[in-house]
Amino acid sequence: MSDSTILLQNDTLELVVKPVADVAVADLLATIVYGAHGIRYRHSGRELKIGQFQNPLYFHLYVSGTLQGFYCLDRRTVTGPWGLIDGFYGRYLAVTEAFQGRGYGRLLKSEAVRYVERQFTPPYLFYSYIEEKNVHSMRLSNERGFASYGQLKTFVFRRLRPRRNPRVARIPPAELTAFLPRLQASYQTYALKTDARIGYQGNYFGLKEGNEWVAGVQANPVSWQFLTMPGTSG
Repeated sequence: MSDSTILLQNDTLELVVKPVADVAVADLLATIVYGAHGIRYRHSGRELKIGQFQNPLYFHLYVSGTLQGFYCLDRRTVTGPWGLIDGFYGRYLAVTEAFQGRGYGRLLKSEAVRYVERQFTPPYLFYSYIEEKNVHSMRLSNERGFASYGQLKTFVFRRLRPRRNPRVARIPPAELTAFLPRLQASYQTYALKTDARIGYQGNYFGLKEGNEWVAGVQANPVSWQFLTMPGTSG
């Protein structure tokens, strides 16, 4: 897709899909608070990857000409039951606070799915990661017929006096290229995997034994602002 496409339009509402996100998107996402219950947080802005995806579909919702909603489908090649297929990773679903509760989030997600169904040949899949306590987002996904594929558990790890291990370092790009086949072989039987972002911003770290890289992990620093955290230490 090289140009913008209008999906819906009336006197006040316009829904447009574009290959490039508006400049105003970053400001909009910085105001969105995620989580209806429990932990509530928002992007700090530093970790936003808008404009850095390889094959994105950016859905913009304008009300009276002003951006009030946004959704992204990041098109990736992933493994599935049929081999390599198109995967559309949903992220950054957001509606400004003043326009929440009017069905705009549902509209964005529904029209994004319909657009892919019209433009692309199956098989393909849609997937995203949703905070379990984000009741609103969970309800939107359930209404569209999405099912839970698995669970991702987060945990806190810290050391008061960390010590650098001389065997661990960022794998240089030239050596990472040679390491990739070993990584792909290790995950050969896994579904929903992609190596498109391996080495992103030089943050693929490896463990070296002698002159050989024997293990590795992609670790991207991310920054969030937490507004509410339940519990005595929250």
